[in-house]
Amino acid sequence: MHNFLNMYQFEVLRILRKKSFWIATLAGPLLLAVILAISVTSANSTVNANKNFQSISFQYLDNSGIINTQLLDGFQGSKASDEASGIEGVRSGKIQLFFEIPANLTTGIVKIYGKEISVFNNSRYQNFVTYFLTQIGKSHVDNPNFLPILTNNLKSQTITFKDGKKIPDLKEVLPSLVFLILFFLMVQIMTNFALNSSVEEKENRVLEMLLISVSARAYLQSKIAALATVGLTQILVFLLPTIIAYFTFRQKAGLPDLSTILADPSKFIFGFAFLIIGITMIICLAMLLANFVSTAKEAAPYFSLILISEMIPFYALQLVLNQPNAPLVHFLQFFPLTAPVTGMLLNSFGNLSISITLISLLDMVLATFLAFYATYRTFQKNPLRLQGSGKTIRKIKGLNFYLR
Repeated sequence: MHNFLNMYQFEVLRILRKKSFWIATLAGPLLLAVILAISVTSANSTVNANKNFQSISFQYLDNSGIINTQLLDGFQGSKASDEASGIEGVRSGKIQLFFEIPANLTTGIVKIYGKEISVFNNSRYQNFVTYFLTQIGKSHVDNPNFLPILTNNLKSQTITFKDGKKIPDLKEVLPSLVFLILFFLMVQIMTNFALNSSVEEKENRVLEMLLISVSARAYLQSKIAALATVGLTQILVFLLPTIIAYFTFRQKAGLPDLSTILADPSKFIFGFAFLIIGITMIICLAMLLANFVSTAKEAAPYFSLILISEMIPFYALQLVLNQPNAPLVHFLQFFPLTAPVTGMLLNSFGNLSISITLISLLDMVLATFLAFYATYRTFQKNPLRLQGSGKTIRKIKGLNFYLR
C-alpha cells in the first residue's frame, strides 16, 4: 500500500508539473469563451439584421395589445385566431413562425414556434421576434411593460418542428454537449500521457527500478488512479470558468436559465457516465498498446486508429440525429470504440432510450474490464520484454525520491 501511494503521488505530480498539460486543459475554456463571445455579439447585432427577416412568414397572438397592425407593413405576417391554430400552422409547414406575446412582458415568457431550419440556425426565429418587438418598444420607452425588450432581458422559449415533430433547440443541447467536448479534450491529453509515460519508462529503463519496489498490479493501479485524479482536475478546471461565464453572460447570450437546463437530469447523469467510462476504456487500451511496442513513435500509428474510431459517429452525424433507430446507429452505439461519442450525441439530442443507454454503458464497462485484464496479464507476464536503450537520469532521481 505504501509503494502504491508513492507511485500514485509520483504519477500525479509528474503530469501536473508539465506545462503542456495546463496549456491543453485551459484551451477548452478559452474555446468556449470564444464561442460565447460570438454568441453575445450575434445577439447584440440582431437589431441591425432586419433585412434578413423580410422573407419570414409568420403569425402572432398578442395578449398584451402592444402590436399595431401598421407595423406589419413589409413583413409577411398576420394575426392568428388562437394559439392552437398558430402552432398547427408551423407544425404543418404552412407558416415558418408563430409567436405568442404574454399580457405582461416583465413577468411572462414569449412563446416562439418555428419550422426547423437547422440546429445551428434556429435561433433566427428568436432574433426575429426580438427585433420585431424592439421596433415596437422604441415608440413606447415610457411604458414599463417594454423594459425587458429595451434592456435586452426578454424571456422567451423557442420550440422548433421538423416533419411535424418537436426537435430540441441548440441551446437545450449545449449543456449536455459539454461532456462531449470534455471527452475529446481528455482523450487527447490523458491517453497521450498514459501511452507515452508507459512506453518511455520501458525505453529509458526506468521500469526496471519501479518493479524492484512495486508489483505489476500496484504499478498499473497507481497509474490508472493517478490518471483518474488528473482527469478530475481537468474537469474542474474546465467547468469552473464555464459555470462562471454562464451566470455572467447568460442573459446577453440568450442562454436558457438553470431550471430549463436541469429539467432533465438524466441527460447529465448519462452524459457523465459515458464520459468517465469512455475515458477509462481508452486509457486502458492505450496502456495495453504500450505493452506491445518499444517506442512512442511506434505506438502512434496504432493509437491513431483508436482516435479515428472515436470520430466515426461524426461522419454519420445526420443519420445519428435524424434516424436514431437505424441499424448502423445501433451498431455505433454498441461497438465499444464508437459507443461513447454516439451515446453522448444521442443523449444530448434526446434520442437515447434508457434501455439502450444501459446496454451501451454495460458494453463499455465490459470492454474496459477486458482491456485492463489484458493489460495486467501481458504486463505481468513479461513487462521488460520490449526495452529501449539509454537512461533518463533526471527521471531515475525523481523516482528514487518517491520510492525511498
